[in-house]
Amino acid sequence: MRALRIFGFILAICAASCGSEESSVLSVYNYPNPCTPAQGTTLVLKYSVPIAGDLGLYMYIYDLAGAPVVVRYITKTVVANGIEIPWDVTNDRGEALAPGVYIFKVITEGVPGSLAAQNASHRLMVQ
Repeated sequence: MRALRIFGFILAICAASCGSEESSVLSVYNYPNPCTPAQGTTLVLKYSVPIAGDLGLYMYIYDLAGAPVVVRYITKTVVANGIEIPWDVTNDRGEALAPGVYIFKVITEGVPGSLAAQNASHRLMVQ
């Protein structure tokens, strides 16, 4: 396991063999950042090696006290080398998130033969 510090947060990278190449999370971010509930945001995971297939993942959004405000299971099709997850900036009850700083964490289940389970986190701001 390798760790990379981005904006003061640790991005944990767990990689598996993909033939002769290794695929790992290259970057994780959201846009726009800061965002508002009215405009929404898109969470993005980019991989270093193109992979293809359906990917199951858990999306967690935490407030700075560490309390989960969003816990969702999502299945996405990986296109080329990334995944985009649109989010309406609401909690699990459908309420708009209050302005502040949040941490999103994504845990992927993996794609057999090309990508092991991974987790990545990033900071997002809500206005």
